[in-house]
Amino acid sequence: MIKSRYLLVLPIAFTAATAGVAAALAVPIDAGPARSAGAGTSPGAIALGDGGQFFTANDETNTLSSFAADGGPGSFAPVALGAGATPTALTYTSSGVIYTANFGNHT
Repeated sequence: MIKSRYLLVLPIAFTAATAGVAAALAVPIDAGPARSAGAGTSPGAIALGDGGQFFTANDETNTLSSFAADGGPGSFAPVALGAGATPTALTYTSSGVIYTANFGNHT
């Protein structure tokens, strides 16, 4: 059985040992421009493309959106994925092909 005087030391020792960990792991991040995918789109997945462009799979509107690296409009207008698609995953291949996994219609 541990004596109570040692139990009082444990929280202090743990705090002292981990005090510098959070500061050592903090890395500044340049978030860049903020961009909205639009009202009601509810992006379920994001994928990065070439040159910083990015794509969102929007589960409420069942669309795929494209954005430029600066947050402006991307290389194509939003693409409808079909009623009930509910996209939940997105990937961009090295050959420039975008794939979505759609929960709603299992495609």
